[in-house]
Amino acid sequence: MVFDLLGNLPAVGDLIRKTYLARSVKTLALTLESGVPILTGLEHAGQVAQLPRLRGYWESAAAAVADGRPMHTALAKADLPPALIQMMVAGESSGSLDSSLRKAADFLDRETQAALEVFTSLLGPATVVIAGSMVGFIVVALMTPILQMSKFVG
Repeated sequence: MVFDLLGNLPAVGDLIRKTYLARSVKTLALTLESGVPILTGLEHAGQVAQLPRLRGYWESAAAAVADGRPMHTALAKADLPPALIQMMVAGESSGSLDSSLRKAADFLDRETQAALEVFTSLLGPATVVIAGSMVGFIVVALMTPILQMSKFVG
């Protein structure tokens, strides 16, 4: 519920989605590199993904793999970066899905870092605008009664 609300905010939502996607892809890559079966790895990736939509993507991928289909077919229509899907296709076709996912996770980490820099660069001007608005409101709130009283005194 909270993640759905935060996920829809302009700058924050993008940052949250990228962060959890990077974490879940990295978890899947680590489990596959450790020799864990892919279905278990997809289950762990779903547990790491706190966002309900992202968790649903991993569950659908697990269902596709359990049916014997490639993982990327279930994720092709998902709202995921195209580079991630292409890395999955390349990894599944070459038999090195773990290293492809590791590279994709590194790419997603860089994307997350870039989104964080955008967010922090927007935070400074937004803080100045909010503080200026509050000061302006206080000045108007204090000056209005004084100006009203000056009509009756003078």
